[in-house]
Amino acid sequence: MLALQRLTPRRLLRLAALALAVTACAQATPPTLDDSSEPEVLSGVAGRKPPTSGGASMPSDPGPALGGAQPSGAPAGGPRLIVDSPARGARVEGGSVRVSGRLEGSAARAVTVQGQALPVGPNGAFSGDVPATAGLNVLVTATDDGGVHLEDRRGVLVSADADPAAPLEHGAVIKVGAGGFARIAELVAQTLNGLDLTSLANANAGGDIRVRQFSHGPIGLTLNPEEGRVDAILGVVGLNVAIDANVDLPIFGRTDVSGSMSTNAVVLIANLVVQATPEGSLTIDIANSAIDLGDMRFSVDGVPDFVLDWFRGVLKDLAEDTIKDALNGLVLPALFDPASLQRTIDVLGHPVGVGLLMSRVEMRKDGLELWTDVRTEAEDIVHPGAAVRPLGGIPNMQAQSHLDIAASGDLVTRLLHTVWAAGVLDLSLDENSGIESPIPLTAALLAAPLGAAAEGVDRNQPLRIGLRPLVPPVARVEAGDKPLVIEAADLLLDLSTPNDGTLVTVALHLVAKLSFAIAPDPMTGALGLQPEIAVEAHADVAETPRGPVNEAQLETLLQGMMGAIPGFIADQTFAFGPDALSVPLTLTDARLEADNPGAYLHVRANLGH
Repeated sequence: MLALQRLTPRRLLRLAALALAVTACAQATPPTLDDSSEPEVLSGVAGRKPPTSGGASMPSDPGPALGGAQPSGAPAGGPRLIVDSPARGARVEGGSVRVSGRLEGSAARAVTVQGQALPVGPNGAFSGDVPATAGLNVLVTATDDGGVHLEDRRGVLVSADADPAAPLEHGAVIKVGAGGFARIAELVAQTLNGLDLTSLANANAGGDIRVRQFSHGPIGLTLNPEEGRVDAILGVVGLNVAIDANVDLPIFGRTDVSGSMSTNAVVLIANLVVQATPEGSLTIDIANSAIDLGDMRFSVDGVPDFVLDWFRGVLKDLAEDTIKDALNGLVLPALFDPASLQRTIDVLGHPVGVGLLMSRVEMRKDGLELWTDVRTEAEDIVHPGAAVRPLGGIPNMQAQSHLDIAASGDLVTRLLHTVWAAGVLDLSLDENSGIESPIPLTAALLAAPLGAAAEGVDRNQPLRIGLRPLVPPVARVEAGDKPLVIEAADLLLDLSTPNDGTLVTVALHLVAKLSFAIAPDPMTGALGLQPEIAVEAHADVAETPRGPVNEAQLETLLQGMMGAIPGFIADQTFAFGPDALSVPLTLTDARLEADNPGAYLHVRANLGH
């Protein structure tokens, strides 16, 4: 199962404070609030740089949807692109989205939305329907006017009507190959050899019989997958059983007796049937079993000849029952721990529950496949709302490795939705957050990029940064060296001061491409999945309640901040361990691979010591 080492809001915000201070100090224009010095202001998104790589964001969460008719930060007479609808973070139904807006101060005669041209009327207005698919659609509205590129990006959830509390079908699939069963059998046998079976034998003996000795030589276990079952062969070499008893014998009354039994080898053959229960758990039952006690020899003292056969039967039954209980009570629990189906992961200090529901079990000669539906839930729902529809798909499970664990892109999307619904990224960096910045975060620090929005603002006021993701991000699996792609749209950053309120709101669009360097922990056997992240970041000024801002500088500043976050996130470790088994296992030769076509990510590994 997955576990996530704690990534606290405090650590994340400390990084944001550091990145913001460093990038702000690197701006070419010195920070000042002197009214006689007018900061440079670029028109619309003129001169806007293309999306840069380097930042990272994971989940998002909703706030009030922003309308499209927002000031673009252009100086008087500069061209502006204003999108009136859809609102940022809107939810719509159907196969198309109506996009409308206007151009101001521009001679452009058309705009493009998702590459589709929409004509611009004499008054600068444009409107049209563009195709959309179910899920997160990032609408890119753009035009060029005399070398000035104007662009608006906003996220729209289309036909997002899935119940986020419902189990996600085939969210994860686990395959244990034939080689994996052989390795598990070896490790279970090692565990059995280290156990004292005397207490187990005493439990089978009854009140009048005490097991004085239950010793044995090496124990061997073989697990062979077959169609519909696993053939288990449990062998015990050199079994010796000695008992003392006080029994009520005919004529003789209560009599103390003692005896022993020995055999060179005991072999128990059983068919194990693995099934999913209606409750979504897993059972392993013994369908058929037979035991061979080999050359069984008896030595019994104090027993009359006419009851010798009876006493031999007691010893024989005791030996058989103990070996069978070793299989049922020790081997089977070692193969699967039901508690592993329910886990809690910690994301930015918020607990998120992950439950696996066994939906299908397939047993073949090449191994066992466990198909699970997955349910995710947060303790507190801050932002209710339906989830995007699952994309679906079937994983390509392989038997070459001992273990193949497949997780769907839909599962990652559902996890991100749960994190978004829990309000995990509703973060605030201000004077009360207790975050120590290398440089005081004041309004003076951002005077140049804020432009006219900083006029009249006390330069000594502390700067507050708020994060308000409007829509949940989505994930998908693609071919390539970074197969996991996470996209977040309308991730809003509010810059404000205590006395003046919000100075500017910027909408971020992030596309993070991830791979994982896999390094098993030699002590615990858990896989350390170290993320390697490349991020494309795009920023749009969404709200300018105090007037125009220097968009190019502000966007460069924020993209620089985003560029510092991937290294920080990469310091966090995802642990993916073999903890569904109670025997000690480590994973070796682990690798991350994607299905083609991409719908599932696989962690494939062999089982070590």
